[in-house]
Amino acid sequence: MLFRSRPVARRKRVYLKLVDESKFANLIGGQRVLSVYFVIAEMPVWILFFALGASSDREVVDLIDLNIEDTKIANILTGSIYYADTKFEDADLKCKGGFRKGRNALDYVQMLLNNCKYPPAESVEECISNLLFPNLTGFKQKACFLGYMVKCLLEAYTGRRKVDNRDDFRNKRLELASELLERELKVHLKHVERRMVKAMQRDLYGDR
Repeated sequence: MLFRSRPVARRKRVYLKLVDESKFANLIGGQRVLSVYFVIAEMPVWILFFALGASSDREVVDLIDLNIEDTKIANILTGSIYYADTKFEDADLKCKGGFRKGRNALDYVQMLLNNCKYPPAESVEECISNLLFPNLTGFKQKACFLGYMVKCLLEAYTGRRKVDNRDDFRNKRLELASELLERELKVHLKHVERRMVKAMQRDLYGDR
């Protein structure tokens, strides 16, 4: 099960997933944990919350704004915290205090981005500012919206929220005239570029 935020640009897509982590079966109810795909890397959502400025686990729980007395929800959140701690320890960043201290969470996200096949040229702060919910300003607003995504996902998983039907026309994104014109212009520019390259190759190579 996942919750998607899908802006136009592919790099700006954010996927929040509820994944099965069987290796955490020793943790009661911890088989399902929260993970988020951002830019080109997948990471524990708990670490991303701290990269956005959260100062404690209690603050993250408050951002999600769900009743933690519900056993299902409490187990998923507990499993997600354990999952984040384990992933950070496995990274062996030589950081004291875990991902909850200072810039450790940002350094972890930066490491994941740098280790990808095509790492972004921007710094981790620029990636978060420009690519994570780009219509929102400030890390605090982005953390609040990420908390809302987690809340929607967990409510749908526990049956408290009706799952969105992506095929329903009410959930379709209406494209404005400017976006349609931009797409049409890009197609024509690509066509002109291909013709130009072919003409240059014909004139620069061969007997000519």
